[in-house]
Amino acid sequence: MAIWNNNKPADNDYINVSAQHIRENFNTSIWGAKRGLEIYYYGSDDIRITPGFIHVNDGSNDYGVVKTSETELTGESGLGAQWYYVTIDTSGTVTLRSATGAATERPTDAYFQWSGYNHAKQGYYYDTDERIIGAVYRVNATTWYIINCGEGGAESGKNEYGEWKRTADGEQWCYRILTCDYVSSFTIRGTWLFPVSFMDTQFYINYTATDDIGLDKRETHFRLGTFSISSVILDIMSNGAFQSGDTCNVHVSARGRYK
Repeated sequence: MAIWNNNKPADNDYINVSAQHIRENFNTSIWGAKRGLEIYYYGSDDIRITPGFIHVNDGSNDYGVVKTSETELTGESGLGAQWYYVTIDTSGTVTLRSATGAATERPTDAYFQWSGYNHAKQGYYYDTDERIIGAVYRVNATTWYIINCGEGGAESGKNEYGEWKRTADGEQWCYRILTCDYVSSFTIRGTWLFPVSFMDTQFYINYTATDDIGLDKRETHFRLGTFSISSVILDIMSNGAFQSGDTCNVHVSARGRYK
């Protein structure tokens, strides 16, 4: 990734520079930015991070850290059933750090909430000089939940309840395939617990049935039930034609704000 004018890294895979050097040699539009360094699933118990650039602050100085090659995490098969932060320090060292929170939620540590976002350093920080670039949760060797953190709160992630995207200006999208089950001859119902909560209930819900169970022949319609910042109930209503055992998968998405 070409971001270093006339100063291409050689054998080392990171470069530390002073804040002054960055300001003098970089376009100001990337000051404090994260380019690349995306955590992704490569294969069975193999999680990797793409090359890229990131800004890390140790409380006294700013550093531009460049990883010119892919980073392979180690010890994935030995991770417990919990979240782990992926951090990077001013030297470019990537470390896994224990986090709190279940597979049904985003990590719950105070410093990983928007209220704990370090605006002065422009990121979430695990320690003084360790910036959080994301988090991973091992379900099994081939199933992982991964969160990637961007700038200003921008983020993408996945957990047991679905996937989400956040923008730096505060918007949030959640989405998943929701299975709605038979309740009565009039109703098939699904309850969606959002993968991450919204800041209020001023959000939009979109839904589309993905299964053909003759909905078009049963005078059906969708109805939203009880909802909150963390969940919504979706009913598929009919004219009394549903039968025990009927189910329907529905693609649902919600758009609102997290800050």
